[in-house]
Amino acid sequence: MRMVATAVLVLALLPSAPAARSEQARLDKAVDLLQQQSQTGKGEFIAFINAAGSAYSWVNAELGIKDAGQRLFCPPPGKSLTSRDYAHIAVAEYRKSKQAYAQRVEYPLDVLSLALLRGLQDTFPCK
Repeated sequence: MRMVATAVLVLALLPSAPAARSEQARLDKAVDLLQQQSQTGKGEFIAFINAAGSAYSWVNAELGIKDAGQRLFCPPPGKSLTSRDYAHIAVAEYRKSKQAYAQRVEYPLDVLSLALLRGLQDTFPCK
């Protein structure tokens, strides 16, 4: 019985391996494009990550005002983040936790937006 259960488990996991590699390849390509576009400051990937970073910054500012300072991340006072900063933070976070992000099935830019949020929290923790 145990052997049958093991065989079923192995068969259930086999189809997920190629899918995971496919997602990993899509994400790696998105990261490469984001890095390339961060050099020129032009392109849809850098525009998307800049919009996500700006949205997180606006939400962060509102939380700081309305929710007794319970912000998502805490950059130093006067620190202005650029699209290149956002790209660097998102890519660094993605590379740090690459295996975890490879399991996500969302559109690659959505995954990089999540990596950006987590990276902002890690780079600028609130004390």
